Amino acid sequence: MLRISVKDKPNALHLKLEGKLIQPWTNELEAVWRQVFSSLDGKKLHLDLCGTTFIDHQGMHLLRVIVQATNPEIEVNSPLTRQFAEQARSKAQA
Repeated sequence: MLRISVKDKPNALHLKLEGKLIQPWTNELEAVWRQVFSSLDGKKLHLDLCGTTFIDHQGMHLLRVIVQATNPEIEVNSPLTRQFAEQARSKAQA
C-alpha cells in the first residue's frame, strides 16, 4: 500500500510518500504527479520519502521523472530512504 499526501503551501508544494511504491500505486502516484506538476506555478517541490519502504523499477523510473522535471528538495531519514533519493537523482540504468 502507498499513501500519497500533498500539502500546498505559499512558497512550496509538499509531496509525501509512505509505504511501497509498486504497481498499482505507481499509476496512482503518476496521476497525482500530473496534478501537482500543473499546479507548481513557480513553487519549490519538497519530496518526502521518509515513510517509503520499497520502490520497484517502475516506481524508481517515475521518481526520476519527477526529480528531473523539478529538482525537488528530497527529505530522507534513514540509509534506505537516502539510497532511494540517490537513485532518483542518478541517471536511469540501462
